[in-house]
Amino acid sequence: MPESEDRVFTTELIWDTGTDGTAIPRELPLRATPLQVGPEGGWLPVHLMAAAAAGSFMSSLLRLAAEAGLCVLGFVSNSRLRIPGDPSERPTLALEPCIVVASEQEVERMRELCEQAVQASDMCRMLEDRVDLEPDIQVLAGADEAGRP
Repeated sequence: MPESEDRVFTTELIWDTGTDGTAIPRELPLRATPLQVGPEGGWLPVHLMAAAAAGSFMSSLLRLAAEAGLCVLGFVSNSRLRIPGDPSERPTLALEPCIVVASEQEVERMRELCEQAVQASDMCRMLEDRVDLEPDIQVLAGADEAGRP
């Protein structure tokens, strides 16, 4: 399989006051609202890392599901980034997605796609073997294969 082209993502972080700053993505056509980073802004860098990993996992999973023809009816996820007090220990991330599918037959396939999504996710790959995936896959009672209730 030929190697694909590298992708580079850039941000600008502007110091506001105290230990807070404003982060702005630089890739076009991305037009994101600036994000306040720091204790006063409400988003600590570790929260951003956990959210980035969860978002990267979700995007990868939804893409894989679409490619497999599997209908995802719902998705919500909690993520927990653990930074050990001992600096010689490496951080770990727990991803706890709750995914809704249309039938019992789709549950096992979704579990497989979850594992694949961790490998496909840029952020999860950066954490290497430190991602603990705990999916909760639910079936929507009464939904047909097209995902209609």
